[in-house]
Amino acid sequence: MWITTPYRHLGSVDISALSEQILSLPEQTWQADEKLRRDLAFYRETNSIFLKSIPAKSFNEIAALRPLKDSDITLQSGWESLHEQVQPILDSVVSLLGAGGIVTRIQFARMRPNSKIMPHIDQSMMLVAAHRVHVPLTTNSGIRFDIDGHNVQFAVGEIYEFNNRVVHSVANEGDTDRIHLIIDYLPAEINSPKVMTAGFDKRRKQRMVNSASPPPPPRLDYPLPTVIATSVIRGAHKDESHGGVYLIDLQSEEIEQVLDWDTCDISWEGRGWDRGLRGVAVYGDQVFIAASDELFCYDRDFNQLASWRNPYLRHAHEICLYEDSLLITSTGFDAVLQFNLKSREFDQGWCVRPRNKDTLHLQNFNPRAGNGPAAGNAIHLNNVSRDASGLYLSGRGLPFLLHIDEQNLKPYRKLPPGIHNAMKYGGGALYNDTNSDLLSFESDDAFCYLDVPQYPVETLLNTELGDEKLARQGFGRGLCTYREDIVIAGSSPSTVTVWDLQARAAIKSVNISMDIRNAIHGLTLWNLSR
Repeated sequence: MWITTPYRHLGSVDISALSEQILSLPEQTWQADEKLRRDLAFYRETNSIFLKSIPAKSFNEIAALRPLKDSDITLQSGWESLHEQVQPILDSVVSLLGAGGIVTRIQFARMRPNSKIMPHIDQSMMLVAAHRVHVPLTTNSGIRFDIDGHNVQFAVGEIYEFNNRVVHSVANEGDTDRIHLIIDYLPAEINSPKVMTAGFDKRRKQRMVNSASPPPPPRLDYPLPTVIATSVIRGAHKDESHGGVYLIDLQSEEIEQVLDWDTCDISWEGRGWDRGLRGVAVYGDQVFIAASDELFCYDRDFNQLASWRNPYLRHAHEICLYEDSLLITSTGFDAVLQFNLKSREFDQGWCVRPRNKDTLHLQNFNPRAGNGPAAGNAIHLNNVSRDASGLYLSGRGLPFLLHIDEQNLKPYRKLPPGIHNAMKYGGGALYNDTNSDLLSFESDDAFCYLDVPQYPVETLLNTELGDEKLARQGFGRGLCTYREDIVIAGSSPSTVTVWDLQARAAIKSVNISMDIRNAIHGLTLWNLSR
């Protein structure tokens, strides 16, 4: 469970009788649960004696349906001989953490001299949701227990909870064994199916931080800008409008639809596919907007001036303006195309695809030469941004924000699955966590998770579609920065929200349509002077 500090000291307990019994156990007792230990933590250089446990898969299956019960937790080999000595300690832990919860695991973990547990973050939902409590029975001065960059010393007979949702590692560099009693405790207020909902961990972290350090009020005195937003109407049929372009004055909340996209020369397969208009960028007195496979140029009155196609532009998502170039994600080719705004031609391309399970391959190509990649959508590339150091790419199939510098590519920051609009921001990453219905910012020393606006179901239109894969509210997409930790994000049904990251709150939301199919796609500032 994530807590606001690397660890916290909960109290003291008498371990004398328990320690004496544990130290007298024969070696075969420590080896009896080796298969179970390997199933739970194959790569850990430890031996364990289990009293209670539940497999992570079983936890997930039960927790998705109902609260866990004591009868769901299996008694293991150490229960009969050790539970009487453990029970007083268990009672102390429960009294400190709050009655009514479920003990999901009890184990003794032994680390022999010269053994180690490599840096990691506990990932199973069972460990995300539960308090992880350690009671040291033996230790030595050579123990190196690192939690989130802090080397901590846990004393024998003391009760500690530690933050297992940050990077932690252990090394026993001493001459004696390190033996801890470890108790995982699922509190009553978390023991419900909500624990399995996407974004549960992030929302809980934000509530804990807000309680420990209340944020300042939202800054309401800043003048808000006008933005230009594109939309996609998912599931629209032929001869219907399937998108549009809007100017939204966030200060006055006035909305002007400047384009209604009803072109029929597209593929009508799937829920989104070719529908609607995508990324948008403002370059001087011209506006560039991407459809699925065509880049359009308009003047500021939205008279079409020109358009361009390219064999490698397919299922475009977002546009990034950098100096005198546009960068466009071509999702159907796992590629980014560069459009030169001076010469008005596509002059560079980058394709990123998995080489094997663990590595990515970067292919540089000339979009005019016909030597580019084959069509494919391996990583669902959906966003690109750029600064002087290179490109930053993200996609639903990439587990990180990817940085490309010259011929090299490397991960910049880890990302969860199912994201849109990830960009480098404030030493970390800012993105729409679409699977969790959150706007998220994360860096090494800060985070901010904000709930995407939701509306009462009875106010939504076209809910009879009944297919969340086709259309649902809370789908976050479209993101741009404004000033001083104020950012602007889009969601469905088409809504644009101004967020104050310092206040961890919304300043204002403006809704365009309550049609659940109508989703914001591209978003940028209309007036670039700030």
